[in-house]
Amino acid sequence: MLKSALLTLTALTTLCFAQSPLVTATAANNQGNAGNGLYFDPQIHSTVTINQIETAIGDTTYITAGGNALMEMWLGPSTYSGNVTNASLWTPVATANATIALGSAGVYPQALFTLSTPLCLGPGNYGVALKSTQTTGSGNVAWNLAYRNGVTCTSNTIPGACSNSLYSNTEMTFRGGAAQNVFLNGSIFNPRIFNGRIFYTLGGTPVAVASWENYGTGCNRGRTSFYEIFPNPGSTDVNNITLTLGSGTTSPVSLGGTPFTTPSGTATVMTFPTSDAFLLASNVLGGPLPVPILYNQGGTMQLATDIEINADGFITPVPSSVAWSGALVPNFHSSGPRWCPHWKNMDVLGGGNITIEVDTAGALVVSWNAVKDTGAGNTGVSSFQIAFLPTGDVEYRYGAISVGGGGSYPVIIGWSHGGGALENPVDVSLAGFITNPTDNAELSLGMTGRPRLGTTPAFVATNLPSGTPFGVSMLDFVQINPGTNLVGYGAPACYQYTGASVAQLVFPSSGTLTQAFPIPNSTAFNSVLVFAQMAAFAAGENQLGVVFSNGTRMFMGSL
Repeated sequence: MLKSALLTLTALTTLCFAQSPLVTATAANNQGNAGNGLYFDPQIHSTVTINQIETAIGDTTYITAGGNALMEMWLGPSTYSGNVTNASLWTPVATANATIALGSAGVYPQALFTLSTPLCLGPGNYGVALKSTQTTGSGNVAWNLAYRNGVTCTSNTIPGACSNSLYSNTEMTFRGGAAQNVFLNGSIFNPRIFNGRIFYTLGGTPVAVASWENYGTGCNRGRTSFYEIFPNPGSTDVNNITLTLGSGTTSPVSLGGTPFTTPSGTATVMTFPTSDAFLLASNVLGGPLPVPILYNQGGTMQLATDIEINADGFITPVPSSVAWSGALVPNFHSSGPRWCPHWKNMDVLGGGNITIEVDTAGALVVSWNAVKDTGAGNTGVSSFQIAFLPTGDVEYRYGAISVGGGGSYPVIIGWSHGGGALENPVDVSLAGFITNPTDNAELSLGMTGRPRLGTTPAFVATNLPSGTPFGVSMLDFVQINPGTNLVGYGAPACYQYTGASVAQLVFPSSGTLTQAFPIPNSTAFNSVLVFAQMAAFAAGENQLGVVFSNGTRMFMGSL
């Protein structure tokens, strides 16, 4: 009896010391569509069993009836960041129900969801995805997740980089977050912070969810272009900064330069026939360009004979090469080259103006001055300018930028030479990178499927250098992250991301290097971590004659 009582007391004492619930941001101020996804990264310090999740839900825009709401909880790689456009990396692990009432417009109430089967997570890092129900049926109502926008952020893409996106107690640390209007697909809105509470008890038998993810970058990566897309302008972080694009085929992109400067009284105001029209600088100025404007095209510097200015915030050096279209990433990389200081659907006919002049420093400056947002009821305005300097550098100068719009009115900032340029997403507010003379796809490693017990996924390396005769597959239980620079071995810009306890020759097939990885159907392999990397032998690629892929982290599991 005494022993039993002591054990019971010990269990109760343990539960009492659990700091459940973990509470995150309060007072939601934004929402997605019905069926949307909300993502965050919990780091679990000691085994916990999650039994309830309280979250902010949407207003009457998407919730038109009260009733039972169904939520799905998915787990994926160790972080959501960079992994929410590939649904194959994720798997559902729990469903939860809540009874919601019909609210009112502009109000985002809380709803307490109870997991049908509590979810146990052991110590480690997880990516979590919450999914709302898009359609009614089977006794469920359609609803959507609400959240809070990130504020005072040092990065829009690094989880936990905002003042309201990092929360911690003894059992777990929360880092948020991002959202999508279509679950695990499409434009990513970040930072967006889960608004609610996570309830749990201590202990349990942890679930093992098979997952894989890449880390690091393969050798010989070359990008001529760069961009950042803000699906919702509320997350733009370029107010009152200057971004400088250095001249030359190897162009450094850095912060700093002349700040946004109000156009002089002699600047020419451009008259656009429509709010998305193009105007040639030569027609406005009444003559040729007053300063030389250079740009990189396929590793060769080109001299622009004219520039075409679009009212929606971009300029092309090849007139008529860029058709007007929405600010979407595929459009940005297709057709002709373009500088995009702030490509967004705006309405210059509704307010503000666009001017052009040569300033006192000899730069050709095109300025968007308090140009109005598009759409009825949108009153925001944006001021920015692009300056072509006599040195050949180009400056994107920002004043006050509107946070209005969103949805159909995203913003793209960057430069593209067009013609199918390779994508190079960056955080422009953390500028300090270099673009390359030519595009080159790096050696990339991934997996054909999640590493579940009893299956045989494969490691596959793509983008092999021409003439690769063979490669080496390297596997280890040790991860090297960040990687070890191999410049001393004659392989600059190459890194070692794992040990090589197991190394095996692999030969090209259909332009890839493939290494099958059979996993026994035994629970002894649950939660086993394996790290992989591939090397491709190709003479002339560097002094060593070998290029290396990124690293791949594989977590074996029964789910």
